[in-house]
Amino acid sequence: MTEFKKNLKWALVFFLVIVICALVILLHNNSSKAAKNAEIIQNGEVIRTVDLQNVPEPYEFEVISPDGGYNTVRVEYGKIGIVHASCPDKICVNQGFIANGILPVVCLPNKLSVVITDDSSELDAVAGGIVK
Repeated sequence: MTEFKKNLKWALVFFLVIVICALVILLHNNSSKAAKNAEIIQNGEVIRTVDLQNVPEPYEFEVISPDGGYNTVRVEYGKIGIVHASCPDKICVNQGFIANGILPVVCLPNKLSVVITDDSSELDAVAGGIVK
């Protein structure tokens, strides 16, 4: 019976270490206050920057291209996406919302892209690699 108590003691210690590590990781991830901005880029030029952590209520705005095409961009807390577009394929609309800088939303016919920049991220949005 003493062997059982000894094993139980070590199992409890191991369990507590796991729980403490999980709490530290959870608190660290939730305490990140790095700015998360979305840049709306048309023809290679940033035309608007949106702070995704300062969105009290969702809203939409329209971006009109020089040739008459349009994209309706919807901004919600922590994410952004294109919800309507004049392009024929609607790939930008079907991509949905993005919440990180790994993959941008792109509308090639209207020459529009939406890219998220995160000050704490070490990922490069274009190459998907580590930035030093």
